[in-house]
Formats: sequence, C-alpha cells, structure tokens
Amino acid sequence: MRKVFTLLFAALVFMSCTNAKKSRELGDQQAGEKVIGWYYYNVKQGLYDSIPNLVDDDFFNSDQKAKLVEDLKAKKEKFGKLDSFTMDKWEMTDRDKKAKTKDFYFEYKVKYENEPETITEKIYLSQEGNDLKISKFEFSK
Repeated sequence: MRKVFTLLFAALVFMSCTNAKKSRELGDQQAGEKVIGWYYYNVKQGLYDSIPNLVDDDFFNSDQKAKLVEDLKAKKEKFGKLDSFTMDKWEMTDRDKKAKTKDFYFEYKVKYENEPETITEKIYLSQEGNDLKISKFEFSK
C-alpha cells in the first residue's frame, strides 16, 4: 500500500511540474505577443516615433533606431498600409537563469494593402528581468 501512495505522489509531482512549465511558456508567449502587438499597432497607425521605445538599447543605438524608422517608412511606401498580421510560430531560443535573461523568436505572416503575397517577418525579443524588448528584425522580400 505504501508503494501505491509513493507512486501516486510521484505522478502528482511530475504532472504539477509539467503544468507549471507549460504555464510559464504560455506566459512568455503572451508577453512576446503583447510587445509585438504594440509594434504592429504603431506601424498600422503610422506612429513610427513610438517604435524606438520598443527596441532594446543593447542592440540598437540611436542611429540604428533612426534607420529602423526610415526603413519602416520606406516599407510603407513600397507595400502600402499594414492590413493584418498573424503569428505563425515562436520559440524560446536562449535562457540564462542566473542572469535572468531569455531570448525569443517570433515569426509572423503579414499582409500589406499593395502586396498580394503574404510577407514573413521574423522578430527577435530579448528579456532581462521583466523588461522585454525587440532585439532584431528580419523581413522577407
């Protein structure tokens, strides 16, 4: 009888650890989607001056932030206004528990009004403590 209780207790502990891990992953995904949602909101509204607040200062200096804004304006001229964006996939690419840092990769399928094809945009996020910022962009096309 004691072995049965031991096995049940071990199974319960294992299941709770698995659920906690899934919960943390879902929280990470939602936090990333929130930052990227603000990015796409600012792009859609033409609020390009707000976008540098969403990028990580460790990866973008002031000149790179200005170039990013110029590139986004040029992309709007080429493809038109943003119509829609949908997350295709995401993953945590790196984690350092001691330094409390995480890196994430999100891939979005994006539609613009003057572009008939869907464009894939890859956005990388970096988290230090509770501060989650965009660290890199990759645009296809």
